[in-house]
Amino acid sequence: MLAAYQQKLENPQSDLYATFFVDRVKFQYPPSSLLLFDLFPRSMINLDELSRLVGPLKRWLDNLSRVAVALTVFASVLILERGLRRSTSDRPAPPAQMAASFGLSLAVGLTFYPLLVGYFIGQIQVFLNALLAAALLSHMMGRPALAGVCFGLCCLVKPQYALVLLWSVLRRQWRFTAGLAGVLIPGLAISITRFGLADHLRYLDVVRELSRVGEAFWFNQSVNGLLNRLLENGSALLANPRVPSEFPPYHPVVYALTVLSSVAILALALWPRRDAGRAAVGGSVLDLMVMLVAITMASPIAWNHHYGMLLPIFAAVLPGLLYGRPLGRLTVPLLAFSYFATANLLVLPEVIFRNRWVGVAGSHLFFGSLILFGLLLALRAAPWDLQGSAAQS
Repeated sequence: MLAAYQQKLENPQSDLYATFFVDRVKFQYPPSSLLLFDLFPRSMINLDELSRLVGPLKRWLDNLSRVAVALTVFASVLILERGLRRSTSDRPAPPAQMAASFGLSLAVGLTFYPLLVGYFIGQIQVFLNALLAAALLSHMMGRPALAGVCFGLCCLVKPQYALVLLWSVLRRQWRFTAGLAGVLIPGLAISITRFGLADHLRYLDVVRELSRVGEAFWFNQSVNGLLNRLLENGSALLANPRVPSEFPPYHPVVYALTVLSSVAILALALWPRRDAGRAAVGGSVLDLMVMLVAITMASPIAWNHHYGMLLPIFAAVLPGLLYGRPLGRLTVPLLAFSYFATANLLVLPEVIFRNRWVGVAGSHLFFGSLILFGLLLALRAAPWDLQGSAAQS
């Protein structure tokens, strides 16, 4: 991001995505994402000769990243506590039980691999995870407009989150829609004014290229990544977004199956609900989580740190799955397996990806998310309201 920003500062008329197409540095974000650097003094925007972030800006971003991780964990703890309290008819728990529950939740959050890896590699996703956690908490507290604002900020960095806008219109979540659009539209206007319309149109070429080839690197926990590795279409182990590198070659089977799987996942998430009335109240939170997981899994490139947003989702659905049991006795084992597969790094990449068939196990984060997606769909179809109790039939 900073390499692209520096290039634009030095030559405002240059092609912002020459960084991507010419230098082969994998800057894959829209121009609006670079508005973040406008918040810092020009004197702080610099890379050293090794293309590494140095100086005051690095210290600021390090500290802000720690805050973002902490906020994500704290919001997840609040989400879980709220759900458990409502699931037990709002009876206050004893102080010792509350303290133990809070401590355990905090420890779980601070060991959640997809969340922490984003911080360790210096990824902007840590800020998006914090915003998504805040959005879910806000929606659960009956503030959909604020939730929409959080999603709107995310859309300025990752445009695929804008699919939530389609969801909100189809579900008639008008306050959520207003909050999201109220941030997204002015943000895009500022970005176009700042960087020019040409760079925004050029970004469409980036999206087209990414969707056409995807990534084979094992960090890509998606159908596309799984297929590229299974067909040995590119390297599962060699990738570094900071240096010039190549994408896997275009493969028609990978592309076709990626598109079909993405359409299927999003169609399931957007499928009309029968209980539209309840969906307009507490069920809309669950429906929003279904959409959020679907957007992440359906993307051709879903890095493992993109799944950091699963932490608040696990916290939100835990009470419903434990008390509602939408899949009967299978519910708890599936939930446990899903969490275990997504919260941990279970393989040694340099060992498991030496064999393409054994390497399928290296997509455990994707498979765990797929199971969670199925549990969310089952819970959405069951008479359970995330605001607290079984719905009245």
